[in-house]
Amino acid sequence: GEWQLVDRRNGLQHNTVEAVTVVGDLEALWVSSGMGISVLTQDSVLFYDDLTTPLETNAINVMVSDGDGTVWLGAQGKVYAINGETWTIYSPSYVLASQFPTGAITALAFGTDNTLWIGSDRGELCRLDLEVITCDPFFRADELEIAGAITALTVDNLGRLYVATARDGVRLYDDSSRNNRTAANSPPPWRSFALPIDIEGNQIFALTQDRAGYLWLLTDAGLQQWDPTQDMGRSSVLHFTDDNSRYPISTIDTLVADPQKGIWVAGENGGYFDGIDWTTFATTDGLVDRNVRAVAVDTEQRTWFGTDEGLSIWNGDSFFNLTRADGLPSNQMRAFLVDGDIVC
Repeated sequence: GEWQLVDRRNGLQHNTVEAVTVVGDLEALWVSSGMGISVLTQDSVLFYDDLTTPLETNAINVMVSDGDGTVWLGAQGKVYAINGETWTIYSPSYVLASQFPTGAITALAFGTDNTLWIGSDRGELCRLDLEVITCDPFFRADELEIAGAITALTVDNLGRLYVATARDGVRLYDDSSRNNRTAANSPPPWRSFALPIDIEGNQIFALTQDRAGYLWLLTDAGLQQWDPTQDMGRSSVLHFTDDNSRYPISTIDTLVADPQKGIWVAGENGGYFDGIDWTTFATTDGLVDRNVRAVAVDTEQRTWFGTDEGLSIWNGDSFFNLTRADGLPSNQMRAFLVDGDIVC
């Protein structure tokens, strides 16, 4: 396909991009700038801000979309759900039957049975039942034993919730434990991954899960992998560092799970771990630049590397490179959004 530049000249209200989400099969592209939200469709461009919509702020911290086309926004003290012209605002004054997270909403993740997990910069967390409009369970920061913000939420393929924090490691919430908590010897619903027991390093930079179900965590102490189905003592955690890997682990700032197996990383050159060993993709292999800022895998199993000097696409055998001379809007590629075989 051809590259298309989307900026203020052809639709966006602002050229600054802070968050992006896609509705359906590219039915709409939502772009948040911090100064409002542009919604691009094939037929029109809409602009939402705090003057023209129910939004009370233009500072959107997190943005996700669900299967029925609803877009969810996390902002100061509120979660906005937009479906067509219908706006629903979830806040303490709307969710009256239970508590609701206060402060800035910094993380959202869809759970099972029509639920939404919500995390805030005050370390508060709840699971919002979208049918009965209650937050149950609700956890305060002291109950989670954290002192800072919740930075990311991830639900694994077993339905368990992982809570990444700014300073206090990762918490695992096993809902089956909560449902069976009255049974004798039932385990507690929460499990902590923090120094010195499981995960080394409490600054959490990235969290993802690969096709095999392994969870990957990038911290200030390196890259770590563990199996969430096992008893996760430190002996069961694989810990990758510059010293024991054929890739400069300390340079990684992006993790992307391969749809088939393994994990891709972006840092100093591109990297791939197949479950046994590392492969490094460098300029000597055809990579357009060694400073890799973003990585993505499309449905054709092509790997896209965004660098400071252009785009490199790995087809499994060789690289195909694109720069501004080939039509890219900029050589500096900082993020990708994948929708099937379309990457933007």
